[in-house]
Amino acid sequence: MAIAHLGFSEVDIAIPGKDGDDVPPYLEKQLAKLLTELEELGEEQN
Repeated sequence: MAIAHLGFSEVDIAIPGKDGDDVPPYLEKQLAKLLTELEELGEEQN
């Protein structure tokens, strides 16, 4: 899913850790929820 497609030109997301580290499961769930909500907002706008 492209964030720009939903009307967002730039989004910064900071994920703690070093390059190559796995994303903590709780952040993975939060990000998935956020992306779903953004996708739903984009569908409502169209």
